[in-house]
Amino acid sequence: MEKVAAIATGRISPFYYRPVKYVEEAEGLDESLSDALIGDSDGRKHWLLDIRYEPLPLSSLVSSLMHSKQYKHTKDLGMTNGQLSNPEPALIKILQIMRDGHILVLLSDNREHVMMVDDLVRRRCTEAGIVLEDPYQTNAGDLCRYNAPANSGSAPLWADGTQVYLHHRTSYVYRFLADDLAEERSHSVDIRDLTVVEAGKYRCDQCEKGEKTVVWRERAGKKLCKHCFWLWDLDNGE
Repeated sequence: MEKVAAIATGRISPFYYRPVKYVEEAEGLDESLSDALIGDSDGRKHWLLDIRYEPLPLSSLVSSLMHSKQYKHTKDLGMTNGQLSNPEPALIKILQIMRDGHILVLLSDNREHVMMVDDLVRRRCTEAGIVLEDPYQTNAGDLCRYNAPANSGSAPLWADGTQVYLHHRTSYVYRFLADDLAEERSHSVDIRDLTVVEAGKYRCDQCEKGEKTVVWRERAGKKLCKHCFWLWDLDNGE
């Protein structure tokens, strides 16, 4: 039987950061960004696309990458007066990268900016019939089963099949801080190592994070974690 070729799916991944003040924060940024840029076993190329209008080195990793072929600065996608500078030329190249099934990490120090570019690229890819991975099918509060990655070269975070719930998405959208239901251990976990069991089971409607204490609160009329219900009760309780 003739094998059917797999459809190449591009990955557009927003990565935003808050300006760092301390060495420890810069090291954490480097670790998170390294996760976004680590090579996949399928051999796809990774590109770090700096969409800051006037980029400045913000950590040792970014400083070193700025002189590599992996790094590209696109001033045309920079934000000026609340709008993208001149996105059309950059979009032509980005759509080709996505069409080839590669991975593009968007770097900005402004969350609204990076999500604006992410949304624009996704809309243009949909219009062009280009298939992209969708990290937003997984969300904070989802109850998941951990699938220990095979041949990862490092010890798995949990035993295969461990149930975890997702607390919040990290600055790299493909990773969440997750908590073990049984032992209450926290790890940063790649969503590609998870299978969703029940969407939104532990999602607090107020803080929009995953908390084990989330339950339906009749008086508040929504699912709240213990902390958010305490705050609600201060304002509205008898």
